[in-house]
Amino acid sequence: MGESPAAQSKLGLACDLVGDLIRIDEQRRDAPARAARAVTASGTAIIQINRVGPIVAGTVLGYLRDINRFPTADRFASYNGTPPIEVCSGDRKIYRLSRRGNRQLNYVIHMAAVSQIRHRGSQGRTY
Repeated sequence: MGESPAAQSKLGLACDLVGDLIRIDEQRRDAPARAARAVTASGTAIIQINRVGPIVAGTVLGYLRDINRFPTADRFASYNGTPPIEVCSGDRKIYRLSRRGNRQLNYVIHMAAVSQIRHRGSQGRTY
């Protein structure tokens, strides 16, 4: 006895879904190699920073496009949200985290800094 049209439709959709998952998994596995090729092709020196891999470098390059569009280091810091905000009350002066700027770019810069701090002898830890 044959299966109902509804059961056949469900089976077809399930097979399509499995095929999609296999394709996505292959793309996920190939992503670091593709990012490494793109970063190498860009000719950037960011990959030479200790503990910065192709994914972090690719993310930074993707958001920055051209570093020369920032006339000063302060403008770049403002764009990526790294400058702290000074909060004063009387004689007390503290700094808090800025929530402005590109939060995803800020995140990858933060992860690179944390990775450097963890490794003795790195320039980030020394700084």
